[in-house]
Amino acid sequence: MNDFINVTFDGFKIVANPFLADTTWQQVRFPRSKNRRIRKKWSRQRRNFAAVMVPRDPIRIGDTLFVHPLHLDRIRVVSNRKRATFTLTAVED
Repeated sequence: MNDFINVTFDGFKIVANPFLADTTWQQVRFPRSKNRRIRKKWSRQRRNFAAVMVPRDPIRIGDTLFVHPLHLDRIRVVSNRKRATFTLTAVED
């Protein structure tokens, strides 16, 4: 199974690669109390954190642009606003 998506946009070849993301830890649970001392205790506990995928910046090599699929969605929105050519092509293994 190939996870890559090849797209053409205004002469650029765009390759969407889901592996162009970094994993960071982000606090997802917070105490109800706004007390600074309690928040500090919660920030030390690992159970309050979760791994979050953050897409990397696009990489341009020649006329090829390597992006995360989230960036590809943003490019599609921009192409609809500017009426640019945006074609989806088949992925070749």
